[in-house]
Amino acid sequence: YIDETREKQLPIEIRETEAIFEQNLLDWRAAVAGTVTEKQGRRKFELKSRVEKHFLSKEDNPLSWRGEAYAHFDRINVARLAKSADLQRFISSGFGAARLWVAFDRGRITSVTSDVALSHVRLPSRGDLEPLSLSRLRGRISYASDAPGEHRLSAENLNFRLADGTRFGPSNLGFECTSGTNGSPRACSFTASEIRIGTLLDLAPSLPIPNDARRMLGKRDASGTFSQVRASFNGDPKDPTNWAFNLGFRGLTLSPDESGGPSFRNLSGELSTAGPGRFS
Repeated sequence: YIDETREKQLPIEIRETEAIFEQNLLDWRAAVAGTVTEKQGRRKFELKSRVEKHFLSKEDNPLSWRGEAYAHFDRINVARLAKSADLQRFISSGFGAARLWVAFDRGRITSVTSDVALSHVRLPSRGDLEPLSLSRLRGRISYASDAPGEHRLSAENLNFRLADGTRFGPSNLGFECTSGTNGSPRACSFTASEIRIGTLLDLAPSLPIPNDARRMLGKRDASGTFSQVRASFNGDPKDPTNWAFNLGFRGLTLSPDESGGPSFRNLSGELSTAGPGRFS
């Protein structure tokens, strides 16, 4: 067949295919596996799904279905898959192997969990933040949305390498955000089991941190490791008083600057806020 949704409409063949469909008392189940052959080469795939039967579901209307799906691809364009699932705001480029578990309810993706091993990954910019380009990405990534405008992202054993060779991880990360009616973030939180300051400096242009903190990080040489990090804001993220932090640190070093600001070497401890903008 020819996929007319692609810019380059080249013939695609599906071979060695097996398909199964079952209709049970409480659900429909289907599975298909095969090999896709196209100009770029051969790749195997496996798809499974279960659709619950309930009084609101209609056999001929997928937008009324509720259930789960599983997919395994040994080589895939993840950005194309994300676009078809209306998740292109999270990833605009990425190639590699992936396994996905998806839950859906009446035409809306409610959760996605994916084991990925990708290369050439690009995460699009949001607002005034810069896009993020990764030469390699590995780990388990999960996404959930309980309601429109509410998003939760998490990553287990995440490790990646930036385009300049900087390495990150492995680490466990979490991100939750609620957006306003105009799509701008209204309240967000970020957690990390561990992150090196050097990597944080490289990621700063793509992270929603206060501009004053971003400028300070760019002017000073800093090193060390943060652990059990939690950062959140409620309101305008550009206002430092809307932020709250809780983190541990070790080997923390900050070089002197020309203005005579504070400097230190090899510090360890904890830092938290008694309230937004108030540190203890």
